[in-house]
Amino acid sequence: GSQMILGLALSTHLGVINEYNNIHPHIRFLEGSTISGVYYNSINKLSWYGGISIPATENFSFEIGGVTGYTTFDKVSPYIRGVYNTENLKMFIAPAYERNRAGNVNTGIVIGIEIPIGK
Repeated sequence: GSQMILGLALSTHLGVINEYNNIHPHIRFLEGSTISGVYYNSINKLSWYGGISIPATENFSFEIGGVTGYTTFDKVSPYIRGVYNTENLKMFIAPAYERNRAGNVNTGIVIGIEIPIGK
């Protein structure tokens, strides 16, 4: 069946030059392996995303899809992250992309935790 999860993610951005928001309220919808949702992103905008969750082990999965709300790419940016799930917490790692002053894409990583609210 389908499931809705309210969450709060806290992140840090490594290897990037700009300053980013690190607090991300989040609403996620699950339907089997399909994921979708909305969150307050690192550049202080709303991001809508959709994709799939692919289990790798009992506690680790990959999420792959598309996300809106970022300026590095066009309207929809690629979305991938690795997620380690526990009962009360998710830990995640994902690539970070930004444009530097010369307009070139700089890469880094985002690591964080996501805590379900009102479970």
